Amino acid sequence: MLYRYKVGIFAGIVASITFLLVYITGPKSVKGPELRVLYISFSDHEAVKRSLGTTILNPDRSVQALKISENGTVTIDREELDLKSTTEEFYRSNVVLECTASFPIVWKYTGYGDPDVTEKNIRIHGDFNDSSTFTYLSVLNLMPLTEKSTGGYSCVGISTDKADFVASVHLFVPGSTTFLIDYDTSIDSTGGEDVFVPCPVSNASASISLYFKNQAIPPDINLLWFNPKTGFYLRPKFTEQTDPWGPFYCKNEETKEKSGTVTIQPVKGLLVKVHPEGETVQLSTSNGELKDTLTFMCQAKEEITLKFLKVVSNPMVQYDYNASSTFPFSAFSDVSTRKLRNMSRIYCRTVRGNQDLHLWKIIFSSLSMRNELMDFRYDTSREDFVCCSTSNKRAKLSLLNCNSISECGIKGKCLLPGRKCDPDKISSLPERAGCVRHKLGKDDKTSSDGSSDLQIQSGLLQCSIDGKNVERVFYSSRYNSANGSHTATVSGDINLSPKGSSCSLDITADSHDKLQIIEMPMSTVSKRRFFCKGAKFFLAAGFIWQSVYTNKRINYHTGRDTIKGMWIQSHLSLDLDVRESSTIKRIYCIAPVWDSDGDWVNVKLDLYA
Repeated sequence: MLYRYKVGIFAGIVASITFLLVYITGPKSVKGPELRVLYISFSDHEAVKRSLGTTILNPDRSVQALKISENGTVTIDREELDLKSTTEEFYRSNVVLECTASFPIVWKYTGYGDPDVTEKNIRIHGDFNDSSTFTYLSVLNLMPLTEKSTGGYSCVGISTDKADFVASVHLFVPGSTTFLIDYDTSIDSTGGEDVFVPCPVSNASASISLYFKNQAIPPDINLLWFNPKTGFYLRPKFTEQTDPWGPFYCKNEETKEKSGTVTIQPVKGLLVKVHPEGETVQLSTSNGELKDTLTFMCQAKEEITLKFLKVVSNPMVQYDYNASSTFPFSAFSDVSTRKLRNMSRIYCRTVRGNQDLHLWKIIFSSLSMRNELMDFRYDTSREDFVCCSTSNKRAKLSLLNCNSISECGIKGKCLLPGRKCDPDKISSLPERAGCVRHKLGKDDKTSSDGSSDLQIQSGLLQCSIDGKNVERVFYSSRYNSANGSHTATVSGDINLSPKGSSCSLDITADSHDKLQIIEMPMSTVSKRRFFCKGAKFFLAAGFIWQSVYTNKRINYHTGRDTIKGMWIQSHLSLDLDVRESSTIKRIYCIAPVWDSDGDWVNVKLDLYA
């Protein structure tokens, strides 16, 4: 009996150890993302800060969760909630989106609106040394809330293995204007089934009609159907009866308001087939020797010809016709390169109507080109960004101020081709052929807390050529006046990257480029006061403080974090007796890297009693 008892105890110990090993070494459980739309009715901002702090995971009665419908939408009645469009405080009579997960998350926006947002990221930890206890909280402030805030908001896992973890909601914000597209634009379409005409609205219950060439399309479900989130879809029955290429606009039949005109045009491959493909023809080889001749061929569904501009002499054009081909009409020419000049142009043009179906532009160059952008980068030697085009194109560099990756991605949607931004939110350098350069300045303002060494600018830069070939980056420029260093971190656009990819931030730089720590002037021997701040572009709230004593004792402390503008600030107050205060030799400020599953950066302050 005693033997069996000992064996039982031994087996229990082994089982317990095995369970602990599996629990400790096993994979971290994945939770979320979970998304909530919250209305905060507090009007006393100081009371809100005291009750909510930086997190609203556990809101009190002043915070109301708005119900998300079964189809994933929320309609926000600004009058009923008494929202003021001029509200600027983060937690004051406004609407926010809250997302939590057990892994880092980022916000994305889909829609034709132009929302103004402010983001706060917070890492909440149970055990500082155990990443499995971390909760990642991201809060998106939608104030000022307008019709342009309408659209889809998604909370997405950042890392590649979490890219499929998504929580989404579509917000409708009715107001005096119905249509998000209130400007003229055009889109290419491949035709086929359900040709899409974008017409998103701010009011899902509005009575909307679609007009084509100024004629209303009958509201027949066999002809078209409407989704207030996106727009109209033309059924095959409509496209079989009517050529869908041309101008469309939407109309609110109750208010008679009209949207901007959306011109649907076929993608080039539906009308014409060309060789060589592309618009730019580079006359060079790897060793810089020009080819003797080059064949240009155009095939179309109607009679065409080739027209030459800025050439030494017009080459001979030959024609062919093949009734069984998808593109029965052909025009081609074997062109001697001696007859071409830099900037020569060759048009494939219809005989009837003189419509240009394609244009080739000739460039003499030994340089390789990428998307007709020769260069878009940060020049470390000159400390500026450079956006260059080919010699026959005009380069444009647009700037938008934003303080985090999510903010930049959402606010920057309006910069995409075919969209329109509020001109007060962006600035653009004058377009010019060749290169446009922009040097980031340094902010010479001294903070009220006295921490003027670390100065940061952050935002989105977009390089575009003739309004197309868009490339964009998020940047953070850090200037340290203490040592005169000026460095920039650049990351790709997370909203334009392929699914599963994530932005790559430079987190290897000196921590002093990310954080700054000081002891406050009002600090005394018995009341030590410390201040630490870092850029929201890199970091999340949830700072940890560490005090190191002369006897090697280490204490961890939680400060009071606030997020304002581009900065995350943390204040630490230590009430100590004189003896204990004199034995602290060092203070560390430790901050979470916003997009990392467990990484931290730190900065230290050596103390002298």
